[in-house]
Amino acid sequence: MPLLNLIYSVENTTNKDYTLSSKSEIKFMSRALGGTLAGNIFTAAAGTPEADQNDIDLPLFIPAKQKALLRFTLADTEMPLHGVGESDPDYHERLRAYLEKSYHVSGYVLFDDIEHYEIDLPKWPSTKPSTAP
Repeated sequence: MPLLNLIYSVENTTNKDYTLSSKSEIKFMSRALGGTLAGNIFTAAAGTPEADQNDIDLPLFIPAKQKALLRFTLADTEMPLHGVGESDPDYHERLRAYLEKSYHVSGYVLFDDIEHYEIDLPKWPSTKPSTAP
């Protein structure tokens, strides 16, 4: 099944180390273009092949006043695959266009049920990134 890996640099602006150990401690939701939140990506479609593949790399540890990488994976049976002989830039643009057409989101939100933190994550670029230096 095709998987989309999204990687974010997140910053802990507090004076306290931050740790996430388990998916049971969080809700991971998409935010629609109008701001409405959708169900928990990890449990909303429980039992479907997509839900079984949706994941987040844990444990996540971000020391106080530091940055760390947060990575999550979304499964999508319709996601285009990299074509034989297709250049990476062409595939990335085709994938970006697919995501824009298929996913009507303004980003993602991770809610920490234990610490009551909200981490807002943007979506991919809406337009093709400039290649000019």
